[in-house]
Amino acid sequence: MNPYLLRCLELAHRAPPSVGVNPRVGALLVESERILAEGWHERPGGPHAEIAAIEAVPPSLRERIPAATLYVSLEPCCHAGKRTPPCTGRILAEGIGRVVVGCCDPNPQVAGRGIETLRQAGVAVELAPDPRPFEAVIRPFARSIRRRRPYVILKWAETADGKIGRSSGERLLISGSEALRYVHQLRSRSQAIMVGKNTVRRDNPLLNVRYAPGQPPVRILFDIDLDLDPTLAVFRPDAPVIVINHRRNESQGHLHYFVPHNKTAYIRLDILLGELYERCGIGTLLVEGGRYLLQQFLNQDVFDEVHVLRGPQTAPEADVTAPRLPDELYLDYIAPLGADLLFIYYPSNPNR
Repeated sequence: MNPYLLRCLELAHRAPPSVGVNPRVGALLVESERILAEGWHERPGGPHAEIAAIEAVPPSLRERIPAATLYVSLEPCCHAGKRTPPCTGRILAEGIGRVVVGCCDPNPQVAGRGIETLRQAGVAVELAPDPRPFEAVIRPFARSIRRRRPYVILKWAETADGKIGRSSGERLLISGSEALRYVHQLRSRSQAIMVGKNTVRRDNPLLNVRYAPGQPPVRILFDIDLDLDPTLAVFRPDAPVIVINHRRNESQGHLHYFVPHNKTAYIRLDILLGELYERCGIGTLLVEGGRYLLQQFLNQDVFDEVHVLRGPQTAPEADVTAPRLPDELYLDYIAPLGADLLFIYYPSNPNR
């Protein structure tokens, strides 16, 4: 792969999960094999990667911009977003004559129009020979913008005989330290995390990031009647909290009380997630349970990945079975995590 395109991929991975419904993109300007500046999409409403790279060029080198090549992992946008102007306009205004693009933008508002806009203005635009590494980076964005809902990852830990807990509510330790670190890496890569009301009440989870670098995700929980104890750990002010309920629709500091506009959202997860996507800007969602909530996501076919951590031991006292996987899944990946095994599943038809 072209080393500058490879660098674009590295920069794209710097974009935090908080970019929300936006794609993770990296860009750099190169003139005579010299990198003038680099950029990536750092926050919602902030400059896109190519604009960040242009604005990062030192004043002493700005006269070199027209002679530079812009490398960018995703096709530049040609439409005005909610808070940002089209990137193609800035590229043309700077007089950049050559652009190399990793992959086309799946956004229907762009979808090749950005490239065509540049070419019609006389810019030489080249596409990477293999777009797949660039498409992989934006897979959550591509899925979410097509479905108008967050990209959903389901995750649970189960014993060797397929149990996830005790009906008594007593906690069950299943996973080892390496699996725990993996879970926190998942959290650090997710914009939001969701759990059910019973899990909050029974386990009082922190739902933060402790064993991996990164910021705590937005916490989303169901408290339909608003009767959860406000001193529970999920209500801490270290991250935004979205409380799905049917009484209050307002924000108080980090607490956001969310009443769906469509009342069927209380039973239809696709409608609920659509509102979270459109109204709250949630682009990636990790669902950690409990069993009932996870099974509802599976039964309603509202998910994009399933991560199962299987421990090496059975637990005779455990009597809560793991969620039942649908038949229409394929096992994509198996890896050891210490004494545990990680299984990653995808829907057989990702375009469903």
